[in-house]
Amino acid sequence: MLTELKPGTGVENVARAIESLFELFGADRLLWGSDWPVLTLAGDYRGWFQLARETIAGRDRGAVASVMGQNALRIYRPNLQARHFLRT
Repeated sequence: MLTELKPGTGVENVARAIESLFELFGADRLLWGSDWPVLTLAGDYRGWFQLARETIAGRDRGAVASVMGQNALRIYRPNLQARHFLRT
């Protein structure tokens, strides 16, 4: 997302975009991602991670946990995939 915004876009524009995503999709359908290494065209990993966390910090704990990791675990189920590869 950061690489799609105009250079120098302020935190308020990022917050507005993230708010729109929550309205459109809800916390259960969003995943945080860094887009690394493409991200380095617009910023750095640590800065983007902090900005994303700060922007959603006001949401309830469940929404933050969902977006920042639980949804990815639910969708990609890495433990199940690892077991599948170990059996073959």
